[in-house]
Amino acid sequence: MNGTLMKRLLVSTALALVVGALLITAYHRQYFAAAQAQSTDFLFAARAGEQSQTTVIVGIDQRSYRELLPTYGPLVNWPRTLYAQALEALRAAGARVVVLDIFFDAAKPEDPHLIAAMQQMGNVIAPQKISDTLGAEILRLWVASTDYSGELSLSDEILKRVVEGYRRIRNTLRFLLANVADFDPSRDAVPVDQMLEIDRYAMAHAAQWQAGLEAQGVAGGESARQPLVAADRRQHGVPHGARVGRCHE
Repeated sequence: MNGTLMKRLLVSTALALVVGALLITAYHRQYFAAAQAQSTDFLFAARAGEQSQTTVIVGIDQRSYRELLPTYGPLVNWPRTLYAQALEALRAAGARVVVLDIFFDAAKPEDPHLIAAMQQMGNVIAPQKISDTLGAEILRLWVASTDYSGELSLSDEILKRVVEGYRRIRNTLRFLLANVADFDPSRDAVPVDQMLEIDRYAMAHAAQWQAGLEAQGVAGGESARQPLVAADRRQHGVPHGARVGRCHE
């Protein structure tokens, strides 16, 4: 290795170390987080006055969080009057439905203020209310069955359909488990060629449907593979609908 090449290598290494040190310093000082927050604020400011026709996720930026931190402490300790004020601001902005993504799991002195804000708005859905009345599994199933590529919809009628789908899945699994509870493959298994025609059809149909949910499954064709493609695109409502339809059959 000649002197020129060695010099270039040392210069490149030194430059890489300097750049790496600067990036690490910027990361620990949260320069990137500040830049991201500023860019987000700029985008919202540029769109001031426009009302979205779809779902809007409302969060808090880092700058506001740091300003509130000395007064209220960490997010988990924030008084619920702040959430009440947020609901009042959303009501003034014309929000049709507000879904909170936080569980208020313990009573606090400021609860009456939050309850009054919810009642005044009239279209607030608290997750713990659904969980307390229908169960947490219904809330999770609604999330899994929702097409969140567009505007989300939630109502008592929608939750009723989710409950029906849940019961279909649960009852189907109970029926299947009850029928195979005492099944011993070494003793009770029947060769395929000795099965009844209806049993062979059911197995072939189930295998075809299952192939549509697997990455390499091609037996079911494009229509059968649609639930898998949708799952890869985070469209979980499609495979959920396929499961409920299968249980209904």
